[in-house]
Amino acid sequence: MAHDVFVSYASEDKTVADAVCGTLEANGVRCWIAPRDVIPGQPYGEAIIEAIHGCRIMVLIFSSHANASGHIPKEIERAVSKGVTIMPFRIEGVTPGKSLDYFIGSVHWLDALAPPLEGHLQKLASNVQLLLSRGAPEGERKPEERPRPPVAPAVQVAPPAGRSIWIYAALGAMAVATVALAGVLLFRKPPAPAPATSASTTATATPAPSGAIPAAGPQPGPARPSTTAATPAPSPVTSPPARTPAGIEKPGRNQGEPKSEPASTLRPSSETTIFDAMQGATIGDAHGIQWINAFGGHGAAFSSQASSRIEYPNGIPSEGTLELWLKINNGYRYNNYEFLPNQSSAMVFSTDVEGGDVAWPGTTKFSVTRNGDIIFWMATSKYNQPPAPSLEAHGTTFRFGEWHALGVSYGSEGQYIMLDGQVVASAPNWRQILGRAGNHQTPLDIPTIGQTVSHYWPTGQYGGGFEGIVAIFRTSSKQRDWLLARGIRD
Repeated sequence: MAHDVFVSYASEDKTVADAVCGTLEANGVRCWIAPRDVIPGQPYGEAIIEAIHGCRIMVLIFSSHANASGHIPKEIERAVSKGVTIMPFRIEGVTPGKSLDYFIGSVHWLDALAPPLEGHLQKLASNVQLLLSRGAPEGERKPEERPRPPVAPAVQVAPPAGRSIWIYAALGAMAVATVALAGVLLFRKPPAPAPATSASTTATATPAPSGAIPAAGPQPGPARPSTTAATPAPSPVTSPPARTPAGIEKPGRNQGEPKSEPASTLRPSSETTIFDAMQGATIGDAHGIQWINAFGGHGAAFSSQASSRIEYPNGIPSEGTLELWLKINNGYRYNNYEFLPNQSSAMVFSTDVEGGDVAWPGTTKFSVTRNGDIIFWMATSKYNQPPAPSLEAHGTTFRFGEWHALGVSYGSEGQYIMLDGQVVASAPNWRQILGRAGNHQTPLDIPTIGQTVSHYWPTGQYGGGFEGIVAIFRTSSKQRDWLLARGIRD
């Protein structure tokens, strides 16, 4: 792959690195970024070295994570040894550690500390384009050609006799001054920013500021503004009355499940947008699903072998309630084409792949863990910058291999997680509405139970889901409109 820019980053900064790559490529700059451009089967280190040798500019996503990285200094050292221009893109108010300071301590960087990120990305793209345009004589460079990496010519000057030595000295001084002036004009180092702050939020932490962000749009805007205006929700899809379960036959009860009225009393409210009873068919689009008799004819079996999923292109409300009766046996995921079974974390519902497509406002992930943690996350800005916190319930009674009633409410009234009839986590001031992940241009991912299909990564490179059974799935446009989540009915 011919490329002009190598993107160097710590794995924790992958979201920003993807945004940098997408912006540069949208501006006609060819990039190499791992793991996207590593050929399957090629040794990872070999691919990195070849890519650095073939680039003209290395964009370093500079942060505290980059400072702590063991591989980034090696990439920087290799690039410097090959005459590659280093362009630090600083996303945190930190200074280079010793291992990086040796190589970039005297290099001027571009700061991207104040949101929104898009403005900084466009400035970066402009600077990269300017540097690349200077790599070939005017009129000779063609868009489809990649100029060779610029290498400063070695200058050897023998001490001449007589007065000519002063001529050579003057010429050398002029060359040094010209290079220095160009560097100052290209990279003006801004004043030192105020120290960056960070926050980690769980179900018991102080909630973030209230507000909502439109579910999709080209500009992220400030985090959690006070309006709840959004792109209209998709047209509701309502199940016919025949799909309402007429009696759930459950062979036994798991310890800790609440007693409740029989399933025949389930009466979906008028705000219900989806009531999917999973009786040999689904309202959504099923892929790799095996229909079984889990409870009185209800049951959709999910497996990793079949990459099972049920997609709901319509009917999921922008704000409201989402709930299921389900049994999770284990989770699985793919990491750069490597299949990782029997994971302790399982993605239940999402509008994004587990590995992460490009986040847009409202991108949603709902997952559970083997030891009882339940995590609900919604992005509040494009590229998830600044990072949005997740609503988390730790150490609940949720267990793999057992049936549970699980639900979440989201929107203008806040976020709430209900498990088997009890609210186990809440954040009343988190008012984000549902959106989708996608590529750099558009939110494209479809709301999915199971393994979501990526619209950014190649098939099988990233993703994940769960192995288990879903008996019933319901959504409502009314928030905290609990029905299924109140408990499994006998």
